[in-house]
Amino acid sequence: MTKSYVADLLALLLVGFIVNKVIRYRRLSLPPGPPGYPIIGNIFDIPRKREWVTYRDMSQKYDSDVIHLDLFGKPLIVVNSLKAATELDRRSSNYSDRPSFTMLCELVGMNWNIGLVPYGDFWRGELLYANPHPFGDPPEAAGRKSFRQELSSRALVKYQPAIASATQKLLLLLLDKPHDFLKHLRFTAGTTILSIAYGIEVQPENDPFIDTAERALHAVAAAINSGSYVVDQLPVLKHIPD
Repeated sequence: MTKSYVADLLALLLVGFIVNKVIRYRRLSLPPGPPGYPIIGNIFDIPRKREWVTYRDMSQKYDSDVIHLDLFGKPLIVVNSLKAATELDRRSSNYSDRPSFTMLCELVGMNWNIGLVPYGDFWRGELLYANPHPFGDPPEAAGRKSFRQELSSRALVKYQPAIASATQKLLLLLLDKPHDFLKHLRFTAGTTILSIAYGIEVQPENDPFIDTAERALHAVAAAINSGSYVVDQLPVLKHIPD
């Protein structure tokens, strides 16, 4: 009896959530995009790989640099040209917020990452921490203000030795194995960041820190892609036990 009551309650909450999303969605003025199914929208149109090719084709089909898809009543906006991106950047005061990434921020615990958290006091650096971290608060999380202080044009002067060293290594690698230029560029980016942020001297081949960073970035890219996890479209699902 109790299980049936809980199931009915969850179903009612889910229906109410979807209806609310649909009502809010219909009030929006949105760019063109592919037609979707009732309730689930364009969930089956979201590409799992080579996303840029699929979205480029959609942009050409609908003759618009900006397209939209409906994910359970939640609009996904895709920008397909430099011109459109520049125009959005010019109006950044209107579009400076971020969507909520339930999987990454709440379940995985990356709510400290200023690239993922919504615009607000924490993002601006006026709060030290966002929501409590499931594995303890991160050691440094003062928001965008700290990044601006450490990565301003004046502050970058103190990083010149690390940047120059990484550039010299890159040139030597390109001379030795020019066909592996993409690998060399990733190595240069990794060695520069790790040197500046942590003072780590990266090995030229098979460095464990570079490997860990690249695997983490691949995992984040897979998880942040719209459609990877239904909980991002229906956050209420985060309360359902494993």
